[in-house]
Parts: sequence; C-alpha cells; structure tokens
Amino acid sequence: MSKITNRDTAPRDGGSVEHRLARLLDTPFLARVVPHLPPETLHQLIRYRGLEACGELVTSATPAQLTLLLDLDLWRPARPGRDEQFDVDRFGEWLEVLVDTGDSVAARTVAALDENVVVAGLSPLRARVRPGHLRTNRPE
Repeated sequence: MSKITNRDTAPRDGGSVEHRLARLLDTPFLARVVPHLPPETLHQLIRYRGLEACGELVTSATPAQLTLLLDLDLWRPARPGRDEQFDVDRFGEWLEVLVDTGDSVAARTVAALDENVVVAGLSPLRARVRPGHLRTNRPE
C-alpha cells in the first residue's frame, strides 16, 4: 500500500527557511557548496545574515554567480514605480567585504567580475577621491 502525501502540508525535515539558511552558512564545507548554489539562494543568504558576515560566501562564489548576485543586489528602484538605478554605496560595501577577506583575494575577485559592473561601481567613486588621497607614505 502506497502512502500519498501532500507536499504543501507535509512537515519538512529541514525546518524553517531561516533554520536551513543558518545551517547552510555554518557548514564547514561552505567553499565547496557555494559554487553549486543558484545566485538567488546566495542573495537570500546574504540578506539573511548580512553582507558583512558573508565574506567567505562571496569569495567562494564563481565569477558568473557573483555577476548575477551583484545584479540582484545592486540595482534598486530609486522610488516605487521608477526605473532601477545602480546603488554605488552598496557596491562600496561589497568592495569593503572583499578587502576584509584579504587584498589579493579582493583583487582576484574584482578582476574576475563583469567589466561593466566594475566600471559602473567604480566610476562614480572616482569623483569622491581627492588627488593624492591614495598615495602611501612609503620611502622611495
């Protein structure tokens, strides 16, 4: 005799969405799991935990995943009913998270991103940096 269950009412072994997201983020094999996840899932993980807490997740994503992930996260309507606009400040937050994981990892990750995304994110920032602001005080 077969048992038929209704998927909508059957209890799920994984628990709530929040519990499943937390379990996924806490896995010791996060770097191996991330490349197999859809960008939408990665976006939900970042929204759940916060971008600042997801450096390892971000650096474990493939360039294709990151491009789609940034597309999901950085384009927002300025006002309801208006066209979406690129959120330069949020792009800056992404760069900070990458730098916090290490300079070489950040450089490698940014270099692998879609060129159009990098240009869209860095071009407005260029106007905010004063000449000489980025110079180091290294002896020549």
